[in-house]
Amino acid sequence: MRTIGTIAEREFRALVTAPLGWVIMLFFLFVSSIFFVAPLQRGFATMRLVVGNTTIWLVFLLPALTMRLLAEEKKQGTLELLMTSPVTETQVVLGKYLGVLAYYAVMLFSTLQYVFALAWVRDKTPSPFFPTYVGLFLTALTLVLLALASVRESRPLGIAAAVAAVATALCAGFAMKEMGEWGPALTGYIGLFMLGAVFLAIGVLTSGLTRNQIISWVSTAAILLFLTVLISWMSDQLPDQLPTREANADFGATFQYLFGMMLYGLTQVFKALSLQQNLENFAQGVLDLRDFVLYLSFIVASLFFAVRGLQTSR
Repeated sequence: MRTIGTIAEREFRALVTAPLGWVIMLFFLFVSSIFFVAPLQRGFATMRLVVGNTTIWLVFLLPALTMRLLAEEKKQGTLELLMTSPVTETQVVLGKYLGVLAYYAVMLFSTLQYVFALAWVRDKTPSPFFPTYVGLFLTALTLVLLALASVRESRPLGIAAAVAAVATALCAGFAMKEMGEWGPALTGYIGLFMLGAVFLAIGVLTSGLTRNQIISWVSTAAILLFLTVLISWMSDQLPDQLPTREANADFGATFQYLFGMMLYGLTQVFKALSLQQNLENFAQGVLDLRDFVLYLSFIVASLFFAVRGLQTSR
């Protein structure tokens, strides 16, 4: 576990100190703020639209975080040097995955400012000092302390950032209560985190299969587009009702019935595999065990094949 933690810390610090990590975070905040402010101007003070509409942008942003994890080390030859040290392929994959997953959690953490803003809009008290102003201050303080801890490699600053993050989470809980819909807001964040975990796991897999970062980004984005947009579109186009079978059907009618059954079964498979449909359940405040099983299955399968890919190349 110490080896995995060391690798994860190295990858997390690399993202926090590199310009690429902050550019991705700023662009993510810019896009999500559009989906937050636009409905707010029309009188819809809710987090549901933010959760549902940021998926397509995560399809293109998160592969940029994972494209360099294994592909760059393969290209520079540092992966071979790492594999000669007393670490296993599983430790390398899990360490890099947990590091980039922690950075994605920081990206989601930065969006808590929307929750505090909604608490201010819906709060009936005249003073927005708590939880709005306090929460916004703690959010900014956490990000600053985290950046300083990564740059200086300081454990005390890291502990201070963790304490500030816990205090921010407590303020966010009060803010969600003021919003009046704390359930959908909380489950929406859970859904976004689980969806991002799936995207990052697939990104780690594709990064381990190539030495080119651009190929890794394009292939990951293509897979994620298929699992979100294309599957949802195909499930909407296919029939969603069981076909009826005639009592004395001829060969043509029987063939049509069997073909309709095949299309119906394919529709159910697409709906079960649609990551976008499962995220909508989280955005509506629904926690279904099947959604967690689907996400965890994608994560475990992707990381397993990433480990096997490293073992094969070794």
